[in-house]
Amino acid sequence: MQQNRLQIKGMSHQLPPAMCGDGECSRIVNLRCRDGIWEAIGEPRLLYTPEETSRKVIFLHCNEAYKHYISYDGTNLYFEAEEKDGEVFPTRLEALCEISGLSRIESVGNTLVVITDTEIFYLLYRNGIYEILGTRPDMPEISFYLGGSIQSTEIFDTYTLKVETRDDGVCRLSDTDKRAFISWIYGTYSKCKSKLLSDGYFAHPFLVRYALRMYDGSYILPSPPVVMLQSDKADTLNNIEALCELEDGYLRRFVENKFNLRGESLYYNIGKCDLSKWSDIVTGIDVFISKEIPVVKQVAMTENDYRYEIRNIGGKQTRIIIFDVPQLTEEEVRRRLSEEVVFFKVASFSGKEQIAQPFSLEYNCDLNNLEQQDVLPLDNFSHHRITAKTSYVYNGRLHLGGISMYYSSGFPLSVFALTQNRYNGVDLIDIDVQRGYIEVYMNGSDGERRLVNSFESRMSLKGLSAMISYPDSRAYKMKVRICDDAGGKQYGITVDLKSSQDQNMAYYVSPDLKPITFSEISEPDEGKIPEEINAVEHTPNKLRVSQINNPFVFPQEFTYILSGGEITALAAATAALSQGQYGEFPLYVFTTEGIWALQQGSEGVLYSNQHPVNREVCLSSNLIVPIDNAVVYLSEQGVMALQGAESNLLSPVFGGVPDALPQDSSDSGFISLSEAFVPFREYIQGKCTAGYNYIRQEIIFLNADYRFCYVLGLSFSSWYCRIVDWKYLYNLYPGLLAGDENGRLYDLCSEVQSDMQISVITRPIKLLPDIYKRVSHIALRCSVQRADLVCKVWGAQEAEGRYSLLYRFRIAGDVSGQIRMRPLSPPFKYHRIAWCGTVSSDAHFDVIDLGFDPVSSGKKLR
Repeated sequence: MQQNRLQIKGMSHQLPPAMCGDGECSRIVNLRCRDGIWEAIGEPRLLYTPEETSRKVIFLHCNEAYKHYISYDGTNLYFEAEEKDGEVFPTRLEALCEISGLSRIESVGNTLVVITDTEIFYLLYRNGIYEILGTRPDMPEISFYLGGSIQSTEIFDTYTLKVETRDDGVCRLSDTDKRAFISWIYGTYSKCKSKLLSDGYFAHPFLVRYALRMYDGSYILPSPPVVMLQSDKADTLNNIEALCELEDGYLRRFVENKFNLRGESLYYNIGKCDLSKWSDIVTGIDVFISKEIPVVKQVAMTENDYRYEIRNIGGKQTRIIIFDVPQLTEEEVRRRLSEEVVFFKVASFSGKEQIAQPFSLEYNCDLNNLEQQDVLPLDNFSHHRITAKTSYVYNGRLHLGGISMYYSSGFPLSVFALTQNRYNGVDLIDIDVQRGYIEVYMNGSDGERRLVNSFESRMSLKGLSAMISYPDSRAYKMKVRICDDAGGKQYGITVDLKSSQDQNMAYYVSPDLKPITFSEISEPDEGKIPEEINAVEHTPNKLRVSQINNPFVFPQEFTYILSGGEITALAAATAALSQGQYGEFPLYVFTTEGIWALQQGSEGVLYSNQHPVNREVCLSSNLIVPIDNAVVYLSEQGVMALQGAESNLLSPVFGGVPDALPQDSSDSGFISLSEAFVPFREYIQGKCTAGYNYIRQEIIFLNADYRFCYVLGLSFSSWYCRIVDWKYLYNLYPGLLAGDENGRLYDLCSEVQSDMQISVITRPIKLLPDIYKRVSHIALRCSVQRADLVCKVWGAQEAEGRYSLLYRFRIAGDVSGQIRMRPLSPPFKYHRIAWCGTVSSDAHFDVIDLGFDPVSSGKKLR
């Protein structure tokens, strides 16, 4: 007689029955492997039972001071319960908000980020409740204008010519004096300009913008640059007169004279501003201006820039020189305005004001030293709304993959509106506007887009700033229509937009820097608001990343394009490490063309490298789980562990068809799953999700359509099945939760020990391949205090043939050491062993010892 000891290896259907390894099992139910020994599982601890069974807990909002359970009933979101000292208590609060198309929920600090098919909603936890912020703040409508003219006067110092010039009635200055004198004039002019700025007045064109300041100092929703021009054009730089002193027929010097420069103050009014809900997020509104564009050129004078006259002053013939200071042309001013990208912070609002009357802007800096002020970042992208197919919080940043961008409908008309009665020398007339719209045309990768911003609010509109714009450089035309219902008239303008070379903006600047005024129109259907066309752009391979600890701001420089496919999931090795050890592990991006890794950068660079790891495609984004030092995912090869740039096979996926069970394997008390059982490849389709139990080191695959789940124990790469009523899993490091169809929540990392129904059916046991053998005894080494088990042994001539029952044995009570079975049957090539029933929580099963006699193939079987 020969002896053989079989290690119980767990479930496997990879190879056909005739080729499988001895000890592999067709079914293992409610037993897990630990240190090579199979133990009875326990029942997970019931954590929470909801009062309303329609509400399912879908997210746990965890912060240092609290753990909140957020539920969803398919329509409304609820603050369901909170955990205190390990116990969960219902809050009994009303619905937080109505959400349709909910896809995912993430949290950053005390902010919940609710991602839907078309929007991203934000909820903020403060003062014991969740407050619904909405999708983003409304852009305040603030108008700026110049007024309150004053004049600054300086005296020219006496200028002595470097090169004597003969008084011949023409006065030809030397090149040296031309250069020196223009510097002398420019110095006096600069004194006037500096004095005006010190008093808060502007003499030359400049641009003004404002933006919402966030709690971390970043900015969103910057306003368009608006050109500030004085009521009248500056004329003090022409016809500047200076008396001439002569000696011996030579022009010796220019006597001192007055130099005047006029300036105006910057005013504002706030027509619309409601940031009360966002007071903890938006801490204020900052105002930024560009430097003035001095119209004086610092170039040498030419013969055309001055002339010589003789006047009778006080009865005496007096020589006078008259200068025209070299100045920028209107085209040069337009170009410099359109190319300006540096805006300096000069003032702030709290965000609570709503001021209809004009106020002079109070500056928090010296306007002569703007270089020392903070600068507005160049980022117009926050005007567009985004949502995403997948999301992940990593190192305090919200990552969004598979971006859908909904383009902005444009800036409110009021931010371009002029309040001055006179602008750059043009008188303005009020139009009583009741309603209107702005229509923007833009080129897109998938065709032309048309964006529409309509309004119905009364305003007195004189005209628009000399510069209007849209926050995207691909826009090429803007059409504005307004209606005066009282007078029954319609007005409009249509302009072509030019793409900015320096920022994401398309703009129009009026040719002569005049105000943009409206003309009366009588086109049919002009009063009808047009529909938007192609207002959304889908970029499935785009990844956008937020500011650190700020899920509201996604800087454009934190945008990445990966592969040519679609981003399906994001993951990093273990939540604990990814939240605390910055740069320790890469962020993995799963796409339909393989896996990419983003390597942490340094010195302000978020991700220094992005490179493909391999070409494997994950079978489902729901089957990706982070474990210690790796990310586990499911591919065609099997269960893979991604570490660094390498993927290692943890376990092959069950590729074959499960063995057919013996016909009498499903008698009373036997948990065979024969009716509900499906192969693993079929099981993971559809609603299947994966979770990781850190305490047990198990990966659980759960499909809500079945009453069992597959479990992979990582310590010995062993599979088993578990009978469950769960419908979903929730990964929360270091815990794992599960919920059933009635909303009950279970803690899978905390098990309650109780009697458990278990079942084991081995695959065909060969011992000696293709040789008949007579099994004389079987010993199942185990230990259990209370047991009610049925043990069976079958035999067959073919691995996939009909199995005959050789032995059936029932044992009840205490089992210490082993269960012995003596089939005493004819020889067979293949045998299968099973045991099932109820065991106590201490039950464990070790190995199977078999004693058998080989029988030659020619010997007659009896």
